[in-house]
Amino acid sequence: MSQRVRAVPLALESRQLDLPSLAWCARIDARADRVVLEHGPGVEIRGDAFFEGAWNGDLAAGRFDEATVFSGSGGRTTAAGFLFASATDTVQRLYFLRHRERMVLSNSLALLLVATGEDLDPRHPYYLRDLASIQYGLRRCKKRVRTRAGRWVEFLDHVNATVGADLSLTRSPKPVPGRFSDFEGYVACLSESIACLAANAADPARKRPYRLLATLSAGYDSPTCALLVRGAGCTEAFGFAEARTEYDEFADPDDAGREIGERLGIEVTELDRTAWRAGGGVPEAEFLACGFGGSDVVFLSAESLLEGRILVLGTHGDQAWARRPDSLTPYLVRGGVGGASFGEFRLRVGFLVLPVPFIGATRVADINAITRSEALRPWRLGGAYDRPIPRRLLEEAGLARGSFAREKRAVGQPFTAVAGYRKFHDLPLERTLTPGGFASFQAWLARNRHDRRPLERLRFAIAQRLHRVRLPLAPKTRRRLERKGWARLTEPLVADRRYELPITLQDFLTQWAVDEIRPRYTAVQKPPSADGRRQG
Repeated sequence: MSQRVRAVPLALESRQLDLPSLAWCARIDARADRVVLEHGPGVEIRGDAFFEGAWNGDLAAGRFDEATVFSGSGGRTTAAGFLFASATDTVQRLYFLRHRERMVLSNSLALLLVATGEDLDPRHPYYLRDLASIQYGLRRCKKRVRTRAGRWVEFLDHVNATVGADLSLTRSPKPVPGRFSDFEGYVACLSESIACLAANAADPARKRPYRLLATLSAGYDSPTCALLVRGAGCTEAFGFAEARTEYDEFADPDDAGREIGERLGIEVTELDRTAWRAGGGVPEAEFLACGFGGSDVVFLSAESLLEGRILVLGTHGDQAWARRPDSLTPYLVRGGVGGASFGEFRLRVGFLVLPVPFIGATRVADINAITRSEALRPWRLGGAYDRPIPRRLLEEAGLARGSFAREKRAVGQPFTAVAGYRKFHDLPLERTLTPGGFASFQAWLARNRHDRRPLERLRFAIAQRLHRVRLPLAPKTRRRLERKGWARLTEPLVADRRYELPITLQDFLTQWAVDEIRPRYTAVQKPPSADGRRQG
């Protein structure tokens, strides 16, 4: 006969260790009355609560889980158990692993693996594809990955989760802002949210206050975000002198946004997006270890500017502000994973990230209705690269039409390449990794068996063939065949986007990178061994 487990508040016991500034790891044992938190020096502890982040609410109240904008992560005791809050965007995530009578949660995948004595499987080729699947939205993304020992690391994206004393985990949705009916109301929400978050971040009661730092380019998104945060007192930004040039993608690679910054009253520091390659060592590893492809490694050149800052990003503007987004659902479907591989870099340096277009983005249908409204008609130019809301904001701020957003550019460094697939970039690893990184990865491949298991090779081959048969078919034809039941068994394979592209060595970069950065977490306590003693 089952017994109802009474909800028991869990107290917080914290220990500061020699860890990256904002990293944390929380352990909960079944039937225990507390959460044991091991953390770096930048994590704030307030009674039975902790956080590394800022939100659009009162700092003293500590209700980051009730905020409609929350950058970072945190946890606090509640009557139902201990509540853990992830960010309201999907570029920051929490991880947890449950094993027997213990649960461990962390804001770092590598830290979680060290704390639980687990490893990623070097023969599993889908970590990058599964971890990065958040780009397909909260409904279609993968929710967990398997470790080498067969246990599951699960994800918490854009959610609050309460853990009970019996290790039950209950997810609850993030608060949703009110409906947006017009341009003025939407912009007011953005401005007020940013101002409130900035005040929270700068509160003198903090152990470490944070100040806004914008990014600038010659496109739509980052200038719009810079304009919005200027209203909250931000007067500094940096930009990259050039967009990437190695793929011959852009007619004009000049991307720093100097003139835009001058017009907006923001001082712009120009950086070299390739400077990360000149420092020696293996700088790309901490970006690749997040499992999102590592493209944000170019921001390493801004490291000296970032400590104690809130890095303002235009990430997700390609969906929130597009005239034709990929989805009008509230599930935060994205156009890629840019901005998501800051994790380990951010925790080490000690800064927060604020991707402004995520503010209110679960109301994307409302935002798109504003974009298509008659009031925005004068700022609709047509074509694929058309974002009327940013254009109106920037032109009303004094930027002349034609002085920005002439061409969509990119600065990120792709590491995931498929030979012969120009669309997905096709430079070999020896040209994308640093010499130190390439040598280290080659040594890792020599030490670790990374061939795929026979059953998985067969499964992949079948899925690839199904993709080739299905994708050329017209949607009407596919629907007719599906009604006849042909896809009942095959649709799960065809719909799984992990099977779209061939497996390459790049698909094993995540495992290598996690192994590369594990030493920074050696201070964390090891899990008990079979005989009850601590490992290591």
